[in-house]
Amino acid sequence: MFNEMMAALVYTLPSAIPMVLGFIFGGILFNRARGAAVLLLIGSTLILLQGVFQVISQTWLLALARDGVISLSAYGVATGIVNTLLYIAILIFLMCAAFAGRRPAAASAMATDYPSPPPLDGQTVKPARGSMVLALGLVGIVLFAPLGIAAWIIGLKDLSAMRAGRMDPAGRSLTITGTVLGIVATLIMLVAAVLFVYALSQMNFAPH
Repeated sequence: MFNEMMAALVYTLPSAIPMVLGFIFGGILFNRARGAAVLLLIGSTLILLQGVFQVISQTWLLALARDGVISLSAYGVATGIVNTLLYIAILIFLMCAAFAGRRPAAASAMATDYPSPPPLDGQTVKPARGSMVLALGLVGIVLFAPLGIAAWIIGLKDLSAMRAGRMDPAGRSLTITGTVLGIVATLIMLVAAVLFVYALSQMNFAPH
């Protein structure tokens, strides 16, 4: 049982990174964008619950299935349903956090200690999208890796706009974090794809 628990903890370790970051940045956002922060904290809590459930399902519930207390089919159906519902709930809350609390740049500047730079050539300063980039990066790591590409591209574009004075710099830290998460999610996806192709190349499909 101990070895199975340690293996389950190692298996769920990657989800600890977005969970911890979600709690940290949820706390940072709480005073500036309370709605997005609450959604982000709920999503991070669901990631924690999912990790706890995976440990329980791979240790206690699996032991019950092996002992015949519950059938293996019931075990598979139950764990599949719970994991699917948790994945959907996490996706909903994180994506809602990405688009919640969008405010004009002027309002964003008044709510933070980082004033927006003066407009260039008569252009208005766009509001920061740091929470959206962060949420996309988190979702990319936890649920759907291709969204990491979106976080990477949008993050780099927004950071460039902040340096040029076309976007409110208040969300710089969140944008940088979301961009890094997007890069990590993309790299994980590429490594997984290479390993998948390698595994297929090692399989023998010749008829017996």
